[in-house]
Amino acid sequence: MKVRLARDVARDFGWEPRVIVPALVVSEASTSRRRIAAHEALFSRFDVRGWQARRWLTAPDASSTGLLLFVNLALDMADARRRPGRQRVRATG
Repeated sequence: MKVRLARDVARDFGWEPRVIVPALVVSEASTSRRRIAAHEALFSRFDVRGWQARRWLTAPDASSTGLLLFVNLALDMADARRRPGRQRVRATG
């Protein structure tokens, strides 16, 4: 649905897109990669992945059916958020 509406949404912002390609951005983690691999048929439309997807964003073309990006939130957000789950705390002094 979002791919279908993307051109209209872009025009509302005054943009004229040359290419519209669906993208899925997933947190970089072994669990994320394992789950995507377990359901490969579901994610097969995302044919450009990883660093190739980042390169595609710098020079887009119509040859892609979808982008799948794995993002390390700790690096990309400059540690703006703490990671969920248990945290190791070291005793001081």
